[in-house]
Amino acid sequence: DDDRFAPVFSGGSLARTYEGWYVDDVLVGPRVDPGPTPRPLALRAGPNPFRVNRGFAATITFRFSAPDGLPHTELSPRVRLYDLAGRLVQTLDASPDALIPSEFRATWNARTEKGAVAASGIYFARVDILGSNQTFRVVLLR
Repeated sequence: DDDRFAPVFSGGSLARTYEGWYVDDVLVGPRVDPGPTPRPLALRAGPNPFRVNRGFAATITFRFSAPDGLPHTELSPRVRLYDLAGRLVQTLDASPDALIPSEFRATWNARTEKGAVAASGIYFARVDILGSNQTFRVVLLR
């Protein structure tokens, strides 16, 4: 059993082969964990548009992640819904997702803060978390 190492370069092979392995200029150090990758805040919602039938309000779920990619169980972010006139329609408390700790979820049942079913139209959902904010358009059909 003859173990030999023969490096090959793009121009061909070296004139000699060497027994064993020779490795030069290798730096060995502790493993560095790069940690979570920061990302822009991305508010998502579905289904959109969503429909209310005969007084029964379907729901729409808003999902977003903390921009630093870390779980934040101590935070209580809110999703605020506004109508086209800029009036606050509903405030939703978001909670951490059970499977993805850095992701939050909030569900809207198409009701206003007074408990009435919201009118058909376009609404804007806004989330503020860790100094970042984003607004997302939602369409409600009745």
